[in-house]
Amino acid sequence: MRICPICHKEMHEDAYLINKANFLNDLYIVRRDENFVKHEAPVEAAVCPHCGHIELFYNSIKYHLNETDK
Repeated sequence: MRICPICHKEMHEDAYLINKANFLNDLYIVRRDENFVKHEAPVEAAVCPHCGHIELFYNSIKYHLNETDK
């Protein structure tokens, strides 16, 4: 649960980014580990329904769970 830093209400975390110019790609965070292996995870968004504040974040817990399933 994320709290809005502006109005201190609960934010909706089920949002994501869409690039309307190119429908074939999403926005991803790419990081390299110590062995220079690339790991990708989507950029997610949280939106405050009260004031409209938007935050972009990387969900490391969900990403870590998906990586261990492979």
